Amino acid sequence: DNLFNESKASIQKYLDNDILERTDGYGFKYFVYDEMWKLYIYKFSKEVAIEEVEYTNKFFSLIKDKHTYDDILKFIYSFLENFKTIINELHKKHHKDLLETVAKHVNKKK
Repeated sequence: DNLFNESKASIQKYLDNDILERTDGYGFKYFVYDEMWKLYIYKFSKEVAIEEVEYTNKFFSLIKDKHTYDDILKFIYSFLENFKTIINELHKKHHKDLLETVAKHVNKKK
């Protein structure tokens, strides 16, 4: 949540002064920076979900292969420790991409 807030705050001035890109046949309006923001959330969330699935599969493999409780606990603690790092790395990557996308659009308008 805080990571999303941080990223959103960095482009808030563009979101506040968004530009209408198009209106679809149902009257739904698409705004340039809002679409960039939604794409950022989608890409970030998708990569987090992929990481979660990978760890879940490894966890089930541990249980299925009858490892000791200590092995399982070590894995869980390792997951908790590493997952924070993974989330932060993914945030940095996607935050940078978001800022670059916004900057390209702003520079294109000039």
